[in-house]
Amino acid sequence: MNSTEITKKIKAGDIDAFGVIFRNHYPRLINYCKLFIKEIDIAEDLVQETFVSFWEKRAQIDETRSINGLLYVSLRNRCLNYIKHTKFLQTNNEAYKAEIEQVQYLTHIDYLDQEELSLEERLLQDIDIAIEKLPQRCKLIFKKSRFENLKNREIAKQLGISTKAVEKQLSVGKEKIISYISTHYSTDILLLIIFFIKQH
Repeated sequence: MNSTEITKKIKAGDIDAFGVIFRNHYPRLINYCKLFIKEIDIAEDLVQETFVSFWEKRAQIDETRSINGLLYVSLRNRCLNYIKHTKFLQTNNEAYKAEIEQVQYLTHIDYLDQEELSLEERLLQDIDIAIEKLPQRCKLIFKKSRFENLKNREIAKQLGISTKAVEKQLSVGKEKIISYISTHYSTDILLLIIFFIKQH
């Protein structure tokens, strides 16, 4: 079942299709949220709110848009809104303010109305392209780590190689992806790029 079919099922109220999206994206959304929010309990609440909103507004979703992008944009906006309303932004903590300013360029976007691709959608597309350009063995290991959420030792056991070999391939993959992506984006969003491919 491709992404368009899943989107159609979700729009029709198929809770099983929604469950597939939830299971596949929850861990990565938590990690993405932690780029903005360090407290795990708050990150979990924001991710859950994102999924609830996604389900409640499912009838309005454009079937041609990436579900990945919709979820990331929605979550990013929730994170920035949370940050704006926390006490930290009213303090004199200049280091914290500087960190927030680095991501404030990600202006609020209504993910149901935005016509052009969001930053997250473009990043995801380009990262997928970069991953597909990896050497076959490296690509296989990278996908098992990032998309199947397997630990290095689990990958090593599956492939009959050492954990060190897995670590080396992940390191090579990360460097090649950063090299490819950094030629397409400014240094202002390098932090986000590195997040998407960092080791768990």
